[in-house]
This record gives sequence, C-alpha cells and structure tokens, in this order.
Amino acid sequence: MTNAILITNLSKSYGETVVFRNFSARLPLGETTVITGVSGGGKTTLLRDLIRVLSLGDAEHRALRVAVIDERCEIAVCCKGRPQMELGNHTDVLSLCPKAVGIPMVLRGMNPQVIAVDEITAAEDIAAMAHAANCGAALLATMHAADLAELRRKPLWDALRAAGYPYDPAIPPSSNLARAIDFFYKKDGVGPAILIDEYDDPVAKALADVDLAERIRTRLSAIYAQFKDNSGKIRFLYITGVSKFTKLSVFSALSSLNDISFETDYAALYGYTEEELSANFEGHLRAKAERMGLSYEAFRAELKRWFNGYRFARYDATTVYNPVSIALTLSSADPAFTATWTSTGRASTLMNYIKREGALSIDPDRETFAGEADFDVADLAHIQPVGLLYQTGYLTIADYSYGLYTLRVPDEEVRQDLAALIAGAYAGRDAQWSASLGIQLRAGRFAAFFDGLKALYAKLPYGPHEGFERKNEFSYTRPLCMLLAAQGFQYDIEAAQTVGRGDLVATHPCGVYVFELKVDATAADALAQIREKGYAEPYRARGLPIIAIGLAFDSKTRQLVDAAVERIQ
Repeated sequence: MTNAILITNLSKSYGETVVFRNFSARLPLGETTVITGVSGGGKTTLLRDLIRVLSLGDAEHRALRVAVIDERCEIAVCCKGRPQMELGNHTDVLSLCPKAVGIPMVLRGMNPQVIAVDEITAAEDIAAMAHAANCGAALLATMHAADLAELRRKPLWDALRAAGYPYDPAIPPSSNLARAIDFFYKKDGVGPAILIDEYDDPVAKALADVDLAERIRTRLSAIYAQFKDNSGKIRFLYITGVSKFTKLSVFSALSSLNDISFETDYAALYGYTEEELSANFEGHLRAKAERMGLSYEAFRAELKRWFNGYRFARYDATTVYNPVSIALTLSSADPAFTATWTSTGRASTLMNYIKREGALSIDPDRETFAGEADFDVADLAHIQPVGLLYQTGYLTIADYSYGLYTLRVPDEEVRQDLAALIAGAYAGRDAQWSASLGIQLRAGRFAAFFDGLKALYAKLPYGPHEGFERKNEFSYTRPLCMLLAAQGFQYDIEAAQTVGRGDLVATHPCGVYVFELKVDATAADALAQIREKGYAEPYRARGLPIIAIGLAFDSKTRQLVDAAVERIQ
C-alpha cells in the first residue's frame, strides 16, 4: 500500500445544486486530515464521500477499515441502527456517540485503519484524536472555518497541531521510536506505557525465506534496542508473541525483561479454568447440554475433551479452556461443539517445516519431549519442529521435570487440526483436503473413499528420513491415521487382540472401521485375515456398524493397488 491515496475528480450534487465538482486531493495514510468550511458548505458531504472511497478501495488501493464516530448522526444518518447513507463495505458506525468516548472504543474493539469524525468542537475531541494518532490510525475530521485565517485563530486548531507525536518519515524507525519515548516522557512527566502485540509476527511470516527473515530481524533489533537505551524513560513495557527469537534485542538486550511464559502465577491467565466455567456459565452450559441431548455430566466431559487442555506453567498443572471456542459453542443454537482453531498463514509456514525437518513422525495421539533449547529460535535456518509446534499452540505441556518437557496435543479441537495439517503435508495439499475423504467414509461411499486414498498415496513424500520401508505395513498406515484423526476418528494402531493385532481400528459415532493393510498381497487376503483373526469381536458390544476394509499395496510402486470392503455388523 502507498503512503497516500489520491482522490481525483470527485463530484457531488443534489439535483441542480452542486456541492463540489472535480475535487482532487492527496490523503496521507496514518496522518490527520481536516476539512474546513462554513456551515452548509458541504464539509460533511465531502467527508461522507471520502469515507466511501476509502472503504471501497479501487484497482490501485485495497479497501481500508473505517470507523465512523457519528456524534450528531449527520454522517451515516442511522435509522434503527442502519446507515441511510452509502459509506462503503468496510465501514463501522457508532451513531450518537461522543467522539471522546467513541474513538477509544473503536481503537480497542475494531482495529480501524481510518477514523472519521464530524465537527471538532471540544478539547476532549482533540485529546481523543491525539490518542488515535499515537495508535497509528489515520483521522478524517471536519472543523468550522470560513478560511485559513479564521482557522488559525481557533484555539482548537492550535491544540490539534500540538497534540500527538510529530512522526518524521525521513529518519529510521528506531530513531522515531527513541524520539517518541523522549517526547512523551517530557510531555507527561512520566514514561510512556508501551504495549506490543505479536512482536514476532513480521519474522514468523517470512520464515519460508530465511534471508528475508534475518533482514527483518535485524531491522527489528535496532527498534527494540531503543527500549534498553531509553529504559529510564519507559514506565511499563509489555510484549506478547508466539515465537521466542533470542537474537532479537527485545530478549538479548533487555536484561530486566521478565519472561512470564512458564510462570506459575500466570498459569490460569489465558483461558477459563473449570471453576471459572462453572461459576460464570452454569446456565449456558446446561442449556447447551440439553440442545445436544446429553446429560450435564456427559456434556461437561465432552466439553473438556474438546476445549480444555492448555497448560502454560512448569510447576502448576492447571489446564484452561479456549475462551473463544467456549463463547462460540455456548452461543450457537446448533447441537454441536464449535471448533474455532484454524490453519492460518502461520500454519502454512509450519507445514513447510514439518515437511522439511522430518516432523511427519509427530503423532497427535502420542506424547513427545523437548528441552529448554527447543523453544529458543536462535537459528532461523534450523528451527526445531517440536518447539515450533508448541509455540504455535499445537502442543502444550503435559509434564515437566528437571529441564525436560513432556508435550501433548491440548484437546480434540487442536488434535483434528494438527492431523489435517500433517495429512495435507503427506498429500501435498492444504489441510482441508482430507475433509471430503472423511465424509465419504462416514457416508459409506467407499468407491470414492478408495479413489481418494489412491490419490493420497500417489503423492506421499517417502524418504529415508521418515523410516519408510517398502514392505513394512506400518509405513502405509500412518498417513491413513492422520487423515482419519483430522476428521474426528479415534484410532488404535496394531490393536491387541486375543489371536493377533489388527493394523488399524478407527472408531467414530457413526461406526467402527477395521483396517488391514497388505503389501504384495490382495485386499481379499486382508479381509480374510480380519474374519479369521476376529479383529472385530471386541467392538461388537458397542452396537455400532462394523466395517472391515482391506487395502493392498505394491512394494515396488508404493501405491494402493487394491481395496475391498465388507460389513461385519
């Protein structure tokens, strides 16, 4: 995005009355733009059209998020909560809300790129606008003045010019930061409180290009070093992030930085505990249980399996619920749990590392281990996959002892997403690809399911680092396990039986699926072994359909060459 949007030849008229014609302007992004004029001169009309242009975007500029604080209800002209004026597709409106109240509200809750207000009339308006400018939002405003001379005589104009920090684009960002810290320290008599969310995001998004990531980290190091150089002028510094990049000065240069990532005092800070859930959501929980047709006790057990499992402290075993998933599940009228975990751009980077670093062996249903150094991303070219999985939330702490972490997948929600991620990595496709195969299996469309499996095995990135053995049936079993786990199946590999072990048993509320895999044999041979060995017998008491599935592979091509299915119960 450019630093400014050019408005050219903008015209507006009401019938034969021309408000403005062929208006052109350069609107700098990240700065304050004030429209002046006399009453009835068209200030609000022009402001409204500028909002619409910014919110819609064009071929050269993407649409911007615009928040309108319509204190006098003259910009949007809302009726029953609906704007009567066209303001664009990406515009939110607070109608009849004072600017001094509305501006902080939208900054906290809407993350606007542009804030538009009408008629600056009070000192508190200026203070709120300065707050917005210091948060990086661009401002559009109107002010009554017949000409420039009248504008300059207004005390509010002087206050507006003096408010906020005068950013200088001609000097490096690190120098601007140092100047800003000094500016507010001298202006207020106390140091500024600095809050930084997702400090690592620029580096994490560039991990696929190590050279680019290193250059970004170097630039950020110069910025974060200012916190140490100006530590005496900073009142409070709070930083959040996912990855721990130790070479970044935010960690290496700040000797007084307190890393609370694993501290006991903050174990329950980032989610709901069991006690908090019961104390605050009892009525909602019981209503949801009734909608799902479950007893309250059974519902709570399933809710815990789906959304509770994150542990953040070394020495405190408290686990917490995902608050977003809880909120959406309880607010939904659907008789189901609402999973909110999604594979974002960060997850696509993770997939690349999974493929490259040989982490396809990570099992969502098995514990793994890590040391302190595994969480420390010092070398961008050699990131430990297990550390990245923990930092991105796919793994959490199960136990800690003498510097060794036992890690596991937090809950069912994350388990399914991680399995889909790994299945997608196996198949060279996105994580959502497995959904169709899971649906086909549950629906009994076995021909389509087998066709999908053939496509899966045709793309498998087999290699020596994965321990692949052409005649080892387990080598063919694991990709199938990940595909099934991604769709909510519980699975058991080589399930122990009285007379032998079945290769794979996958269970789901819709049925039990007993898989037998053969190499250089036939699918009929696989089905015969399921019958002869009685692999289905332990599951008959569940009262679910039992489906036997035989899969045959060719050791030379490593492909699925034959499949057969038989209903046992």
